[in-house]
Amino acid sequence: MLLTAVLLSLLAGPSVAASSNNPEVYYSIHYAGGGCETRVGGDSSAVSVKGYVAGESYEVFGPPASDNVTCLDAIPCQVDRASSADCTVEHNFTHTVDAGQVVNPESPGYNMSECHIDSDWYGDCNWLYKTLDEIKAEPELLLGDYSPDLEARNEFIYLAFYEDDSCTDLATIVTSLSGQTLSVPKAMNNPSLTCAEASLCAVDPAAGICADRVDGEDTVNLDAITRPASSNVYQCDASNEDVGQEECNEYTPTDCIKSSLYANCHFRYLSGDVLGMNPRLLLGETTEPVETTAPPETVDSSSSFALVADSRWLWTTVFATVAVIVA
Repeated sequence: MLLTAVLLSLLAGPSVAASSNNPEVYYSIHYAGGGCETRVGGDSSAVSVKGYVAGESYEVFGPPASDNVTCLDAIPCQVDRASSADCTVEHNFTHTVDAGQVVNPESPGYNMSECHIDSDWYGDCNWLYKTLDEIKAEPELLLGDYSPDLEARNEFIYLAFYEDDSCTDLATIVTSLSGQTLSVPKAMNNPSLTCAEASLCAVDPAAGICADRVDGEDTVNLDAITRPASSNVYQCDASNEDVGQEECNEYTPTDCIKSSLYANCHFRYLSGDVLGMNPRLLLGETTEPVETTAPPETVDSSSSFALVADSRWLWTTVFATVAVIVA
């Protein structure tokens, strides 16, 4: 009887419980323009990429459907409901990953990986879903060269986590808006976790698997803004000091930094504009100079974090200048 049970178990394959021990992060990519075919000088542009944990249920918000709502206006609702008073319409979904493809269990035959024209949720955005492996195989999916969308694209900030200390082995992409505060759990006390396993909890701190992975550890607030003139990312995180770093730092797209959140991770910050101009930066291909077409502009003074960040940067510059003069 025992042998029979073992054979039946082997024939049935891995159990649902076993496979759920290591859920995968999948990504929605939204585009403005004529479709989802991105190319330099093309007429469509990747505007955002946002991660979700397979098997988890999500509630997201968008603006009311209207012919006057553009992708540029609507897409920030995907990341932060508080980004606009128009983010009032609720949408719910639960997707999984099967055989390397994103699947909607309610419509398993529906192809989530192909381009869908005009979102019902985010204005006239076009959309598709991809796994991380698909993005790594074709980073040009995230190319953005459609000039009217530069401002909207640069509103997004991407925190990319890596398995290696040269930031070439991409593990996870975490999305926020410039000026938004992200609250994410630390997992420094669990060094057996890979970077992908730990940083999944930054994508979705409420994911069921994270209760064990971050057991008893602190939640950290990550504040980041995009420097409009350079498209660098200025970020403050008190946990930086735990690994001998400054609390606030300005990161260029090629910086590869040891994570203070997850024991086996390194990270880099990319503004939406930088990612759109050179998505291969996600794979650590940093030999080509990164150019931005976003015009210089004043940091939004309505953001309290922007004021604090700029004042810290200003006083650092003043003290450094005085020191040089005195010397």
